[in-house]
Amino acid sequence: MLLYASPPGCRLSKPRPKPKLSPFLPIINQILETDYQAPKKQRHTAKRIFDRLKQEHGFNGGHAIVKDYVREKRLRLKEVYFPLEQKPGTCQIDFGQAKVFIEGKERTAYMFCMVLPYSDAVFAKAYQTEAIEAVQDGHNSAYAFYEGVPPINLYDNMSTAVKKIFKSKMSTAGKKRDLTDDFIALRSHYLFLSCFCNVGRPNEKGVVEGIVGCVQRNFFVPVPRFNSWEKLNSYLLDRCRKRLSMKAAGKNKTIGELLEQERSTFRQLPSEPFDACRKRTSGNQPVFSTL
Repeated sequence: MLLYASPPGCRLSKPRPKPKLSPFLPIINQILETDYQAPKKQRHTAKRIFDRLKQEHGFNGGHAIVKDYVREKRLRLKEVYFPLEQKPGTCQIDFGQAKVFIEGKERTAYMFCMVLPYSDAVFAKAYQTEAIEAVQDGHNSAYAFYEGVPPINLYDNMSTAVKKIFKSKMSTAGKKRDLTDDFIALRSHYLFLSCFCNVGRPNEKGVVEGIVGCVQRNFFVPVPRFNSWEKLNSYLLDRCRKRLSMKAAGKNKTIGELLEQERSTFRQLPSEPFDACRKRTSGNQPVFSTL
């Protein structure tokens, strides 16, 4: 005791034995782990676990020891999030929707959005579809706006890029993906690295998720009215350019100044933009489908 300024108290060399509960711990653990795949309102309470142990497995202990273990176990299973460091040269891509009036008719605009989280530079362009031609043309226009190609692009598992997700033995989220030929052609032209979110984890590209909402609230309010899609996109491009003069959140420089710094990490634009069309072969002749 002379080693301590005050007595340290009792320290267990190993967890307290739970003679009544121990044989049932694997069952409880399995229930709690399975619960994370179920809707929140259909997950087990400690009382429901206690009832199942009694009815299905012959448990004869008390409710309190089950409740205490479930509370402790849930704390250990709870996901922990760390703030992400936004490195230059990484962009995130997503689509959003907004209502517009083109030539007096109400239409749905599918917004291609690309954002650079490091500088917060945003590009948005409206299309009448989310088809692969829109994805390809969106990349062309965004890279021209940024004056370079960010080397790392982050996506969700959009069907225009991902044909199939192969499940990993270690996780149900899946790691390997079978990509569409049209997306591979786009990637091969610009030589960027494509990364995809885990299934059910849109927070992994949370910056662009927020930017889509920002574009909807700021660029599409009030509901835009234009005579053509070209004039709508000219308006959106002007808004993206004006945004470059804004001060970046939490930083002492403007978005445009940070973008200028970030360009040093970009790949050089190829001499020609990608041919934004869907290519198919009919007989011996290629068939092209454009926007």
